[in-house]
Amino acid sequence: MVSAYSCKRDNFTKSSGGGSNQTNSANQTVVNGRLYFTDKESFQTLFDELKEAEDDKVASFVDEKGITSLRPVVTEENEKNYL
Repeated sequence: MVSAYSCKRDNFTKSSGGGSNQTNSANQTVVNGRLYFTDKESFQTLFDELKEAEDDKVASFVDEKGITSLRPVVTEENEKNYL
């Protein structure tokens, strides 16, 4: 079993000028395929929105943000990408 965590609180809302694959929005930042939130409330809001959403909406969100999903949402439209 492998476990990893970080004690350091990084501020990903500021542009690091030269960071690779970085996308920013008001409360979310994608860095190297990972989605970061500015606070717990931002995460909870998005989680509540997406947990009941259709698979197509979740897949669209992941694709638009450029997130690397450990468990991708496979739909009829994107299944060819995962076969």
